Amino acid sequence: MATTLFRSSAAALALLTALLTGCAATPPKAASTPSPAPPPAPVPATEEPTPTLEPTPEPTKKPKSEPRPLPVARVEALPPLDHDAICEGQLVIEIESLLVRKYPRAALTPPFRFLPIVVAELSLPGGPDEGDVTLLAAPQVYKAGDRVRILEGRTVLDRPVRRLHGLRFEMHLAENHTTVTPGWMSFATLASQAAKALPGPTSDVIGIAATIARKLDHDDIMLTWTPALDDLVKFARQRGTLRYRLLTPAVLPDGVAAAELELLVRVDREAGCP
Repeated sequence: MATTLFRSSAAALALLTALLTGCAATPPKAASTPSPAPPPAPVPATEEPTPTLEPTPEPTKKPKSEPRPLPVARVEALPPLDHDAICEGQLVIEIESLLVRKYPRAALTPPFRFLPIVVAELSLPGGPDEGDVTLLAAPQVYKAGDRVRILEGRTVLDRPVRRLHGLRFEMHLAENHTTVTPGWMSFATLASQAAKALPGPTSDVIGIAATIARKLDHDDIMLTWTPALDDLVKFARQRGTLRYRLLTPAVLPDGVAAAELELLVRVDREAGCP
């Protein structure tokens, strides 16, 4: 029993000695220094893309719409008219001469120059104001006693007789220096010149004439004539070309009319009629 314990103690002592000897012979490990972290991998430089010029897209074109067809009239044939029913002739009223010895505003003479006008209105009694007005205006160059030659031969009315049935005709001789403002006189002169230059009156000329007729002042009107058109037609067919002298009711101290207007009235053959 004692021998076994000894052997066991000797073995343990030898093992302990060996362990201590091994520990002394083994140098202590140096403290490990952490290795530096590897540098980051270089990031490759990215090259900016070279801008490329892209073609500008063309604007979208709207599809062309088909042209609108012309509004061609539908034609209906009507029974023809008898020549005797439509060929009644053309009623013409023409100025033969005009003499103004004294204007209504004589206090303005001299050296004031007057602007005489002749206004003719054709209307349907009770109908709309259609502005069917003829305006004949002379230049503002006349003195009292001058003959107004510029209006000689001018037509006051020229219409087919068949278009005059039931219409009313009224004509005025007036002076146009007090009817409207001075600018108005230029309108009257312009209308007169345009009527001579154009083959037919324009809407502007018609509008000016209608306005002048509506603005005529009673004191500026020297005379008014309202004949029955049917009577004029009948007498002209019976007697040929008629002559009328229109005299103002106002007279001078010696008894002569302040103004006189001579007219020719005739019925001409209508174009296209035998």
